[in-house]
Amino acid sequence: MPRDVSKFGSAMAKKRKKQSSQQLKVPVEFYQFVPKTGFEPGKKEEKILHSCLADIYSTTMKELEKIASLGKGEKRNVSLRIRDSLGEYDPKITHGVRIYDRRMVNTTWKIISVEPDLENNDFIKIIASEEVR
Repeated sequence: MPRDVSKFGSAMAKKRKKQSSQQLKVPVEFYQFVPKTGFEPGKKEEKILHSCLADIYSTTMKELEKIASLGKGEKRNVSLRIRDSLGEYDPKITHGVRIYDRRMVNTTWKIISVEPDLENNDFIKIIASEEVR
């Protein structure tokens, strides 16, 4: 017996937007600070870990609730979606990300959450918060 989709509302009838690599348009770099060799204490240098293209989008309400529960919503937040590199690079919350977009010039971001994209296993979702200098 076929189901009547109309009684389930429009949510079931809608198709999810399929994420593709065509939407990955913004260049990003992931980095980590490592101790600098030498005698001067406290000096650190930036080590580039990975660079790729990302889909940058506004943080959703669900993600904002997660940020609030972590207690890390200090400044602006941004969400990124990158292609899973299958072990070549795994983002960690100790890493930073630099987004090369004209709206985010001279801004560095600290990763606060990394999780697999459950809608599409080819991608990783990252939530980053603006780093205070």
